[in-house]
Amino acid sequence: QNMAFIGRCFNFLIWFLVSIYVIVPLIVYLYPGILTSVVFFNLYYCPHFSRNFSDFKHYGLSPNSTRNFYLANSLGHKLGVWQLESEPCSTQTEFEAKLLDGRPVLLYYHGNALNRGGHHMVDLYKRLLKENDVHILALDYRGYGDSEGLLETEIDAVDDAEVLFNYVTKSGVKRLYLWGHSLGTGVVSHLAKRLSDSGRLNPIAGLVLESPFNNIRDGVRMHHFSLPYRLLPYFEPVFVDGVGKCGIRFDSDRNLARLSSPVPVLIIHAQDDRVVPIELGRQLRDYLNTARGGADISAVRFLELPANKGYKHTRAVDAPEVYVEFQRLIETTRGL
Repeated sequence: QNMAFIGRCFNFLIWFLVSIYVIVPLIVYLYPGILTSVVFFNLYYCPHFSRNFSDFKHYGLSPNSTRNFYLANSLGHKLGVWQLESEPCSTQTEFEAKLLDGRPVLLYYHGNALNRGGHHMVDLYKRLLKENDVHILALDYRGYGDSEGLLETEIDAVDDAEVLFNYVTKSGVKRLYLWGHSLGTGVVSHLAKRLSDSGRLNPIAGLVLESPFNNIRDGVRMHHFSLPYRLLPYFEPVFVDGVGKCGIRFDSDRNLARLSSPVPVLIIHAQDDRVVPIELGRQLRDYLNTARGGADISAVRFLELPANKGYKHTRAVDAPEVYVEFQRLIETTRGL
């Protein structure tokens, strides 16, 4: 009887290993588009939030100082946006007028899996409003939150991010900061390069990259989900190259190094981040500082959060030094 049990366990182990190391890679090789869903992960909501993004109390936000509205992308998809203020506003006109009062305007672009109502994002909005006195606009790309459509390529995400930039700059805002988290850092970096190429970079006073990777290829190589495959001969052609075949590159290092002017960058990364290891943030810093020559205003500020605080991938919001460094960025770029 014990031998039969051991035999069943052995058979299960064999099939498990075959599934992990043969069947899964074969499926990915034959259908690389699967990697798009893995990268964007926008069919998964964790935790599962209410889909009513106008119910601000549900998210712990003030109904009197938060606005939910929608913008249309080039395909006509409705994209959900929040505007958050530190002072009450009663009408859409009043909310829009607030953006022109001279205080910094921050556009927030989140990472994969979540939406503009994620716990750590809401906590960040609140702290930024209190500590840095900024206007905040947070957008959900297509397929996230209550935004319509579905991301299929990197260009899709950047197109949606640009919609919010266009809305704010057309309203007359002259000084913007872009804040990206995780995958959102790739979106922000690509958006900055696009604006640079089209001569529209000037309104961007600074970039904040929270838990960034230097490029998606290294991000795939270093992700903990890749651990079972890294030493196998088919890892690079199937998984790493497969992401590029899906139109997803997010070359943040090259994008930011090729801007027409060196926009100040603040990188925030926790030493215990297991989703995007801090080594990738350090590589991005080193690449940019080398490309920019280390000039004071063009140098990259790197805020390294200690591992013993438990900030990991999403809780940089709890670090007081984040808001000190962001305020430093605001003050340094005030006259630019």
